[in-house]
Amino acid sequence: MKHKWIMIGLTASLAFCSITTTIAAESQAKADRQFESISRILEKADQLREEGNTKDAGALYGAAIAAYQEFHRNFPDAWVELTQFRTAYSRNQLMNLLAAQRSAALKSSSKATEEPPSPPLAPELAEAISKGIELCRIGRYDEAEKAMQALIETHPNCSPAYLILGTACLGRGDLEMATTLVKRTIALDPKNKEAHYNLCQLLIRAETADFDSARDHYREAIRLGAEPDSDLTAVLGLD
Repeated sequence: MKHKWIMIGLTASLAFCSITTTIAAESQAKADRQFESISRILEKADQLREEGNTKDAGALYGAAIAAYQEFHRNFPDAWVELTQFRTAYSRNQLMNLLAAQRSAALKSSSKATEEPPSPPLAPELAEAISKGIELCRIGRYDEAEKAMQALIETHPNCSPAYLILGTACLGRGDLEMATTLVKRTIALDPKNKEAHYNLCQLLIRAETADFDSARDHYREAIRLGAEPDSDLTAVLGLD
């Protein structure tokens, strides 16, 4: 009787082990199917990213992250290292896509607010302006002044002529007239970055320096595309 009980117990034990093994196998199969399903989501996300469809790729990377996290909660012992790796990979790809989208949005916003460039000068005016610039460059300020005054008589709205005339006046030491002429340049062409930049420096050098206005014109010059100057930035207290 005792031996029979032992045999019955052994049979029951074996049956229990068989059931446990079956349940484990079914659980593993279920985990494998779910893992494979998530893998297809990730593959599709990679494909869309390579095709340039960043919006849909980002959505799928986000879905993959959520799916892998849910998978780990349901099957904590299945595909542990690979699940962790793919979760981190998906998160990294999503962050890269979001960063690229933010950068593109900022560039688009910058272009939308950027002032269009001033229209080009007529060939005959451009030649006269180039000559005036060269005369100032070599220090022949009187000749530059006469040439620009003659140009303004026939073309009173030629803003570069006033800027060069102001440069010639500055070269002769007439700071006040130079300031007036550069202001006239800006009145005719508010998008002239050189005029804003020069006026900034003239306002600093004035007998009564106007640093507030100088800062405004410096900022406008930079906004319009002028190169920042570290020394001028420091003088204006814009560090």
